[in-house]
Amino acid sequence: MGHRPRDGRRRRVLHGQAVAASAGRLDRGEADPRLPPRGPLTVGAVRAPLHDRLALDELGGDRFRGAPEPGHRHVFGGLVVAQALAAACRTVGVDQHVHSLHATFVRTGRFDEPLDHHVERTRDGVSFATRRVVVRQPSADPVLVLTASFHGDEDGDDYQPPVELTGLPRPEDLPPGRYDGDVVDCRDVPPAGGPPHERHMWFRVRGDLGDDPLVHVLALAYASDNGPTRAAREPQAHLLDRASRQSLSLDHAVWFLRPTRADRWLLSTLRPVSTGRSRGLVHGTVHTADGVLVAAVTQEALQRLGPADDQAR
Repeated sequence: MGHRPRDGRRRRVLHGQAVAASAGRLDRGEADPRLPPRGPLTVGAVRAPLHDRLALDELGGDRFRGAPEPGHRHVFGGLVVAQALAAACRTVGVDQHVHSLHATFVRTGRFDEPLDHHVERTRDGVSFATRRVVVRQPSADPVLVLTASFHGDEDGDDYQPPVELTGLPRPEDLPPGRYDGDVVDCRDVPPAGGPPHERHMWFRVRGDLGDDPLVHVLALAYASDNGPTRAAREPQAHLLDRASRQSLSLDHAVWFLRPTRADRWLLSTLRPVSTGRSRGLVHGTVHTADGVLVAAVTQEALQRLGPADDQAR
């Protein structure tokens, strides 16, 4: 897959199965002997399909290469976000945990070319660290620009608004949803009152992701791009049909509020807050099955009438 670095160092790594180098402790491109050898890796008791999607080849100089997903016309935005975040996490200390990401989708990614992630170490402070990742493909302009913020653990008050989930059907009682696939198990909750156009969806990443919290963060980043574009067009659903619209993610942000397991059922709640000028804005939350708020999501999506033009951005 692509060329190898001249020094021959190319290692298949997934952050969360190796101890990360502390930010700034290694020179750019310096080999880290703590990285696992290249080859098949297993997470937990059952190999998780997502695992192969997030594995990166380390190219040196804070550069990493990931593979697109097979069987898709375009690269799924959640995959690019999760891989870029995984690359950023490879450059911070083990005591720094991502608490937010902000991503701009510059163009649609090609399914037949690798994804190259170049990490910029923007800042390493006392409590916070910032990383910027530019994702490119060989024949295209940048696909994605992502900024991630990391924070060391600190004590503080804990608050979240109360949430009532008792009236919702359980995921075990629902059929597979529209976004169900080999990586994420999704179950749409039928609309039943509530705010206009609000949508609920149960989801979990398939397989056993193991116990490393970072792996679950990356899995949540991947899954967070399931649903917002559809939610953005809910207010205009009566005007749009699949043959006459272009719907694409433009900007995507996730706040990781509390640790969770992404291989257990989580509830996504999405609410369109604005549509206009061919764009729709969606706010969302992610709760555990017992009502703990673990993440917040915001996305702006393109909602253009007329036939799709993949490069018309």
